[in-house]
Amino acid sequence: MRIIKLAVFAISAIALTSCSNKSDDELVVTDPIVEAKFNLNPGSFWVYKNYERFDYTSDFKYTNNIDTIKVESLVEAGGYKYAKVKQTSWNLKQNSHRTSFSYQRINDKGYLVSLNSYYFDNGKYGEAFESVKHPNTDANFQVELPFPPNSKMVYKLAPKENVVVDGKSYEVNPYNGRYYKDGSTTADPDKIVKNNYAFGIGLVNTYCHSESGTYNFEDRLVSYSLK
Repeated sequence: MRIIKLAVFAISAIALTSCSNKSDDELVVTDPIVEAKFNLNPGSFWVYKNYERFDYTSDFKYTNNIDTIKVESLVEAGGYKYAKVKQTSWNLKQNSHRTSFSYQRINDKGYLVSLNSYYFDNGKYGEAFESVKHPNTDANFQVELPFPPNSKMVYKLAPKENVVVDGKSYEVNPYNGRYYKDGSTTADPDKIVKNNYAFGIGLVNTYCHSESGTYNFEDRLVSYSLK
């Protein structure tokens, strides 16, 4: 998935976290059922194709960009146990790629949370620095992100639904963001960020819109292997 800056919406949220005395070979989780929902076992990987369009009505077109996500190892830092996740973004036209890392875990509320490599490399761990990638089944969880001067994104769970991605059907638990512009109390019907998670598999697709204009893109799961 792409790294999204101010031009397009991105997920970020603060979550409570926990630590554990488990061995280095175990994940910090409070429930094995929750662990199975968000597979963070070393060796698991997912492959996504990137698509884009420049308005709301045209067909998405493949960009010749692919992202691979792989859980490389488990690491312990600051009393927390993280899965080190490697993301490689490939530009097939230019035969080039870039690599980034994040550090993910399941906190004591059952949320899937992530710590970016800047914080990790600078010794900053835990709840003050982690973002929520998915709040599991907590329908009361909500986070607001300001967009100056007077707009905001509001992220929360949406009802379960069935989606078809790359010809395969999935039951997903969407964690979506809605855009409220210039102090409006009504969400913009067109500008929505969708993050569709299939429990037991992972993120199956996500799509995002530009803050201004009509550009939007989608990342679609095309293959995966779980350990």
